[in-house]
Amino acid sequence: MSQAKAHDIWIEASSAVCKVGQEMKLSLMLGNHGNHHRDFALRDRIPAGRQQLLVLSPDGSRNDLTSKLQETMLESKTSYWSTGFAASKAGGYQLVSTFDQVMSYAPVRDIKCAKSFLFVKDGSSRSSRKLPKNLSQVGSPFELVPVSDPFESALVGSTFKVQLLFKGKPMRDAVVSFIPKGVELKGDLDPAFEFKTDGSGIAGKAFDRSGQWLIVAHFKDSTAKGTGYDSIGYSATIHLIVAEKPVTAKR
Repeated sequence: MSQAKAHDIWIEASSAVCKVGQEMKLSLMLGNHGNHHRDFALRDRIPAGRQQLLVLSPDGSRNDLTSKLQETMLESKTSYWSTGFAASKAGGYQLVSTFDQVMSYAPVRDIKCAKSFLFVKDGSSRSSRKLPKNLSQVGSPFELVPVSDPFESALVGSTFKVQLLFKGKPMRDAVVSFIPKGVELKGDLDPAFEFKTDGSGIAGKAFDRSGQWLIVAHFKDSTAKGTGYDSIGYSATIHLIVAEKPVTAKR
């Protein structure tokens, strides 16, 4: 089994924080084929019928927005999936998309998991409720789980830690990339932005700038074989909008 690079999916919200009832744009992306798959470059939309977007609410309920996703075309003729979402309750929301398909261009099965987070305020208080722990892990065979609070710690100067899980167990010595949008990572392993997981599957990075960050891990299992494939390529992402101050702070 070895590390591998693959196209990733990720979820972008138009903002990391909003008010109850305020509609947000949620975008489901596919890409980052440049710089060893360490950027925000779009490849194209996920094939129709394979797209998925779930919103996990603070009370544990799930809102499946897949049927509401619409193709959005850019001037470059590249497209992606997007939809609107307005939360009815305050608190922390987790946005999740998964993908599992045997690819036609090669005998490989691709399994992907993407996460992002949205903090909803009620306007009358700090709404400081954190993301419920039972929503952090979604049961994908390969996923990144935030160890740090994604609302309080997505902050310039804060160290943000994630845990990489493979089939529910911590994965050690795997590379996790912390990619700020617009920054080109250097070499095969950039020590400023890429770190190997420890014995508990944890890696972290101190955010040194605000804006969009993509946290990414890849893995290829060359021993996995099944109908139509002789290996499985895994990828997991977390998309964050890093702020100058906590999104839960009173504004």
